[in-house]
Amino acid sequence: AALGAGFKGLSYYMFVDRDHWYGAPLAKDGTVTEGYELVSNFNTKLMEIEFEEMDATPKVAMLSNRLYDWLSRTSSKKELPYLKRLVGQTETGICQDLLRAKVDYGIRENREYETMGDYRLLFVVTTEVMAEKDQEALVELARQGVSIVLCGVMPKYDENFKSCQVLANHLRIKTTVDFHIDTVAYRQQSEFPAYVYATIRSTDDGKVKKIAKVGSKLVGVCSSRFKGNVYFFSFDIASGGDRRKLTILDDILRSEKLATGLDCSDPSVHLAFQMGQKKGMLFVVVPPSGALSDGLQFSRKEIIIQVDLKALGMSAANVKLTDLFAGEEAKPIRTTAKALKAGLPLEVDYPDGHIFLVERR
Repeated sequence: AALGAGFKGLSYYMFVDRDHWYGAPLAKDGTVTEGYELVSNFNTKLMEIEFEEMDATPKVAMLSNRLYDWLSRTSSKKELPYLKRLVGQTETGICQDLLRAKVDYGIRENREYETMGDYRLLFVVTTEVMAEKDQEALVELARQGVSIVLCGVMPKYDENFKSCQVLANHLRIKTTVDFHIDTVAYRQQSEFPAYVYATIRSTDDGKVKKIAKVGSKLVGVCSSRFKGNVYFFSFDIASGGDRRKLTILDDILRSEKLATGLDCSDPSVHLAFQMGQKKGMLFVVVPPSGALSDGLQFSRKEIIIQVDLKALGMSAANVKLTDLFAGEEAKPIRTTAKALKAGLPLEVDYPDGHIFLVERR
């Protein structure tokens, strides 16, 4: 999971057994376990595959605000009553939904905004409090063509709790805090229960499209005022596994033409792909049974993975997949790009992990 997320090295003391660390080569008493062979095979092949050249360039990112973490630990229930849920549940839940959708995403802090122009889509949770420089930076990114998904409450104060409505004024969108549970109607496609953080008011009907309501009150809009679209949802859009709410993320990805090129028959299985100069690397991360899934328990089962190499930047008609964790006797999988896009069956344990070196043949 760490390597698939972009890590280029691991500290070897982490290969000693501990809680929540699966397949460690060494037990706490120094006993060599069956995980040793797996790590040994990987280290042997690591020298041959030019791993340091493999790169992933995510087009999606979650933008976190450290101020919100501090406020969530210090605010009372009367001040920003929705904050702990917004930071602890919504922000984390959106990341889980991106994993379900097999979207390669980065996690950024609210700094160095000048380096974020290469992203095509940013997710940002918002409260009534946001520094003026952060509000201005989001407006500038939208002007440059970066689409932004805001979730929470429209800011109206800066970090010193002085009036600051830069973002609201540019988008012509304001909110009234109304923290409760209600039934949300989304695009006349589906209805579902959700935590509502606020209701929305807009004075720009020409540029602001209404996409979600609670009764007659507005809780979801999309503004096309800038080069990049700005989506604003004042309710918890994290699905928590609710398929009705997952349509929100699916619609946004489709509207922004962000095809992942990866899919799996089990939504809990995480897939990632990194590309080098001539080779690619496919990561298959299988969590413990029941995680992000339908709750059914498995120790082993067959899954189907779909990989669109062309969409991922690799041009090849025939390919060979070599499992870097398998021994020397393991035979590589020989297939075609067309068959890999259609679906490749794979027997996996729960939990499990595979790293396949993808080469042309």
